Amino acid sequence: MSAGPSLAERIDELVGEHAATDDAIRQLVSEAGDRESLEAARVELQRRVRRNSADHDAVKGLRLVSGALQQLPRDEVYGFFNRGRRRSR
Repeated sequence: MSAGPSLAERIDELVGEHAATDDAIRQLVSEAGDRESLEAARVELQRRVRRNSADHDAVKGLRLVSGALQQLPRDEVYGFFNRGRRRSR
C-alpha cells in the first residue's frame, strides 16, 4: 500500500463506510495488494483487541481481514505446501 494511512487504519474506515461487508472485503482485497499486508493488519488488529476487548471496530476489522484472506487465490494461500513436491496419484 502506498504512503498514507496504514492498512489497519484503512480497515477502520471501511468498517465505518460500508454497511455491506462484501463491498468492504472486495475493496480491502484490492487495496491490500498481497497476503503479507493483510496478515500484518490482522496482527495489529489482534493487538488492539487484546488491549481492549470492547474495541468493536477492531473486531469488525478482523472479520473483514479474514474475509479478504479467504478471497485470495488458493495458490497464494496454499502455494507453499506444493513447492518442489510432485503430485502423487
